[in-house]
Amino acid sequence: MIEEIFPTPIMVVDLSEMLDMTDVHERCLKIISQPNHVCEHGLVPKGVSSYNSNTPVITNDSIKDVKNIIMMQVRQLEKALAIYPLEFTNSWINIMPKESTIGSHLHPYSVISGAFYLNAGEGAGEFVIENPLYHSQMMMQSQDKSEYTKVFQSIEAKTGRLILFPSYLKHHVKGNNYEGRTVMSFNTNYDRRIDLKGSI
Repeated sequence: MIEEIFPTPIMVVDLSEMLDMTDVHERCLKIISQPNHVCEHGLVPKGVSSYNSNTPVITNDSIKDVKNIIMMQVRQLEKALAIYPLEFTNSWINIMPKESTIGSHLHPYSVISGAFYLNAGEGAGEFVIENPLYHSQMMMQSQDKSEYTKVFQSIEAKTGRLILFPSYLKHHVKGNNYEGRTVMSFNTNYDRRIDLKGSI
């Protein structure tokens, strides 16, 4: 019997069933329209980003409902991983034009990261997670597709879609043919009130 070891959990959730995405999109754009919210981001050369603004988007009071719903999903992944409670550390918004891509990267100094698509219509491309074991599988020459040896896992970018993943996973975004694809990304770390022995 074949058994699987060291699985890697991710979550893909459609939050459009819980949130009015047009309203959420407008509120988020209003946040980054404020002074000092938009700045340069090396991975977003053709778009608009609030990555280096030092002003987290997700903790803004105007989207407190969004923050709470996303944190509910983070708590589920925490439980699956049996890790200590997390809190949001930083978050930002990227707005991308047609024919834009985001290169391969990971999120250092974070435990769980997320991408929440605020506006991603038809042709908005794919969020691509890279196999973290690929560099160790150099002698495996696949003659057919296999879940054990594939290099990438692609997830369609779609309005209202939330993707949660361990921050050590390298990922990239490809093939955007939708003008103004907008995503809110975020990182987490252990709740500072926790002494990592389980008590607050």
